[in-house]
Amino acid sequence: GNSIQQQLINQDDTPGVVTYTIIAALGSCFSSPVNCPVTVNPAPSVTNTGSALSLCSGSNVVFTPLSNISGTLFNWTATGNLPELSGFTPGSGPVIDQQLFNSGFSPGTVTYSVIPTALGCNGLPGIFTATVNPIPDLWFLPGTLTVCSGSPVSVALNSQVNNTSFSWEAAGSSGNVSNFFPGNGNLIQQTPENSGAFPETVTYSVTPSASGCNGAMSAYSVIIHPIPTALISGNPSAICSGDAFQADFYSPTPGTIFTWSASASSALVSGFGDGNGPELNQIIFSSSMQNEIVSYEVIPSANGCTGLPNSFSVQVKPLPDLAANPLQQTVCYGQSSVINLTSGYSGAGFTWTVSASSPAVTGFLAGTGAQINQALFNSGTTAETVTYQIISSLNGCSGMPVHANVMTIPVPNLQITPPQQTICNGQTTALLLTSSTENTNYSWTATGSTTISGYSAGAGPIIAQALNNSSNTAGTVNYFVTPSIGTCSGNAITAPVTISPGPSVSFRKCIDTVTTLTARPFLLKGALPPGGSYSGPGVESSTGTFNPGQAGLGVHVIQYTYENFYGCEGSGQRSIKVQNDANFLCGSMLTDPRDGKQYPTWQLSDGKCWMAGNLAYGTAINSTTAQTDNCISEHYCLQDNSAWCNLHGGFYQWEELMEYIPEPGSKGLCPPGWHIPHTSDWLGMLAFNMGQSQAAGPLRDP
Repeated sequence: GNSIQQQLINQDDTPGVVTYTIIAALGSCFSSPVNCPVTVNPAPSVTNTGSALSLCSGSNVVFTPLSNISGTLFNWTATGNLPELSGFTPGSGPVIDQQLFNSGFSPGTVTYSVIPTALGCNGLPGIFTATVNPIPDLWFLPGTLTVCSGSPVSVALNSQVNNTSFSWEAAGSSGNVSNFFPGNGNLIQQTPENSGAFPETVTYSVTPSASGCNGAMSAYSVIIHPIPTALISGNPSAICSGDAFQADFYSPTPGTIFTWSASASSALVSGFGDGNGPELNQIIFSSSMQNEIVSYEVIPSANGCTGLPNSFSVQVKPLPDLAANPLQQTVCYGQSSVINLTSGYSGAGFTWTVSASSPAVTGFLAGTGAQINQALFNSGTTAETVTYQIISSLNGCSGMPVHANVMTIPVPNLQITPPQQTICNGQTTALLLTSSTENTNYSWTATGSTTISGYSAGAGPIIAQALNNSSNTAGTVNYFVTPSIGTCSGNAITAPVTISPGPSVSFRKCIDTVTTLTARPFLLKGALPPGGSYSGPGVESSTGTFNPGQAGLGVHVIQYTYENFYGCEGSGQRSIKVQNDANFLCGSMLTDPRDGKQYPTWQLSDGKCWMAGNLAYGTAINSTTAQTDNCISEHYCLQDNSAWCNLHGGFYQWEELMEYIPEPGSKGLCPPGWHIPHTSDWLGMLAFNMGQSQAAGPLRDP
């Protein structure tokens, strides 16, 4: 042909020559042969292609390409299969030396493609790979850990890099920490102990490793709290029922708290209870008849660690009871107070102290024994109290004090006021009984003369009895009075009372008991015995007269009082009615208000009015009977015939008519407002009728 096109291959490592002998022919003509040598250089090759390295992130990859031809030059490109790979770059040179990084958690591959060049010829690329392993990380679960001494520690070691293994070293914060060890694996499981009183630490220094790559060492500290102990001080071994006791709890471990539970040997014990705190304060009571036990179990805890319980017990001794009989009593002056003391507890003893409410009380003493027997004396004037405070005791325990009160009564005295008395018949005694001793009561008996009545035995602060004397001579009643306070009596005193006879007083009807307002004052009379005095409205006591005008309208009680030789008074009463004057006109009929009888009247020119009919007031008596001053208005009737009195009036003796009051112009037995004519009245009437021969005409009965 006219061209030589052949792919020449030199499989040797040195250049080779291929000589082409070329003969030109034209037709059958051939030229001389021409030799055309062709040098065939061998293609360089990377003889160590396919090499692979494994390295840790941050390490240098070093590849030295080799070729079959000396002097071969190398150029390369690089690619990574993970985005977390870095540090690789393309380049040229006899050695690939690059620091590769893998920021991820999985191995990555960097592939280098190396092209050899020699004698102007490029060989086939050689391939180099570098596996870049990540540096393993480390994290702990739990993140932090605090345990009590002797409690298991379990810490999981974790990494995001697969197939990471872990190893650790362990160190304690002091010699108080033990039972920790170095080791390897993905779980730290140990039981460290803290024999001290304060928190300690075990520090684990852990190194992760994966694919021959070690990660950074991390320290993990576990706080080991000690197990607290409960120490007890101050607790008594025995107390009495009702006593308060205290127990103090402490621990070498700061911040230790204490809780306790309590139980008793009998349901008869009370006051104990569960609780918490550094101090136990309780008051324990026991109603048992024997010693009982209260047991306490104290549990310490600190930082969430609970220590072993510590126990103690307290013996509770019963308080002996006490019965004092009697608790209250009253004694008289000099009497003994007897108080018997008993207890339900065998062997109990008794002591007492004593005080009095006043220094006036003596005879009491403090003492011991089963009976208080003391004579008490009260020299005062009031009841006072002696108080015994008694305490029972047994086995060093004293029961609750019992107070027994003894009221001591002083000797009651007596004053009688007046010490003796004189009264009149029918009057009431007034003997006041007093004492300077408080709350004194009084009682009495009485004896008297045979003529005296009304007295009797009795009680109270005053002797008030109405006594009657049936004789005309004085009589006597003796009262025997005894003072007392409760059952305590003082000395009796006799109080004599003389009862004088009283006068027998009467107030007979010797006066008009009906009169008029304008009637003249008239003398009061009719009261016996004479020599007394009158009193009442309208009464002039010095003259013994009654003035209707002064008394006024109405019914008035007039009293007559008489005092006899013994000074005893008697009295009588009489009522007088004062009424308005009748609407009377002289010359008309006059009505006597005392008995309703009517009389004609006659008026003189001098204005004086005369009765024109004879008076017929009073009681008609037989003419053979003398009219006397006997408080009965008496008159005679003609022929002792009362019909004549009704027709012609009555006949009166002068003294009877004048009511035995020899006073000219007095009222006498006239109706109220009228009077017996005196001399001037008669002279005026005679002068009016021009001589005595005609004077009686108008006065004559029709």
